[in-house]
Amino acid sequence: AGGHPDACRAIGSMVCANKTNPSDMNKLHDLYTATPAHRRPPASLVHRHDLLDILVRAVFDPRVKVTPSLVPKYHWLLAYASSAPSIPDGPAYGSPADDGPAYGSPAEEEDGAGSGVAAVEDGEAFGEALRHIAAVAKLCKEDTPVLSPKALIAVREGIEASRVVSMGVLATVGGALTDRAFYRPGGGHERLSKPYAKMVEHCALTHAPHREVLLDLAGQVWDLSVELSKDEKALAADVALSLCLLVFRLNMPLRALEVLTRWVPVMRPEDQCLVVESIVAYVGPPLSQQMLRALLHLLKALPSLETLEHCAAPSKKALKTILEFACSTPLEPADKGLSDFAAEVNAITWT
Repeated sequence: AGGHPDACRAIGSMVCANKTNPSDMNKLHDLYTATPAHRRPPASLVHRHDLLDILVRAVFDPRVKVTPSLVPKYHWLLAYASSAPSIPDGPAYGSPADDGPAYGSPAEEEDGAGSGVAAVEDGEAFGEALRHIAAVAKLCKEDTPVLSPKALIAVREGIEASRVVSMGVLATVGGALTDRAFYRPGGGHERLSKPYAKMVEHCALTHAPHREVLLDLAGQVWDLSVELSKDEKALAADVALSLCLLVFRLNMPLRALEVLTRWVPVMRPEDQCLVVESIVAYVGPPLSQQMLRALLHLLKALPSLETLEHCAAPSKKALKTILEFACSTPLEPADKGLSDFAAEVNAITWT
């Protein structure tokens, strides 16, 4: 990268400011479309996650305004970053097969490896990425999104085709869900909460690393709910719980339980019941020591065990089975308090 100071300066300027600017975007676009292709900077420069975060926000987040005449260049650079190989014949950036961080972990390319960037824009992967980015970005940037079945299909296809599109959808939805105006009458919750839920679920189902992003979003929505009025608070809390329970079901139960355990003491009683019912519907003996400890910690965090009395009968039965398993399973000596707690709860007779 030392041979491409102009590209490094443009990228460094935007990363330091944590936002794009017309001058540096024009410069990068000119550098990466230069002919002959061997003069172009290496693709690894635009594979930086901090730069991609900025580009994704600029392209998809409706709160970020971009000069209309520059929009095609933003789309072009993001498509390039998501489709240019890191090394000749190497894995495509953001390949679904890569189970690394949110954007994937492209391998480093040799500085000045012109063959690694030659004619990327002529390839099928670039064309597909550009098409999906442009289509989904147009929907996301609308002031009043109209998420028709046709639009949702376009979003779904974009998520499946590109990890950066999935991150763009998460950025768009996250911006809405963390805006207190979303939960006010007419603010969008009634109209958009269900389609948004489908969109983020598809992101997390398609790209495993985005489940951690979704869990972080759930935390932001929960923190916002604490600041809202009673009715708005209930709506935001429902959204946060739905996101967290989705992560729980998508093979991240321990991380989700850790978060839910922090929230349980201040939840409404009906939400506490919902959490317990949702968890016992998905897990059952035999449980690993880690899962058993996490579940007992959550139950112990309940302000009152009387909450369990209000759970549905099937959930009580499932919970009883788990508690009986806990009582018959030796835990570590340090967990004696949890073993005693399990025995205490198991001794309760529920109607």
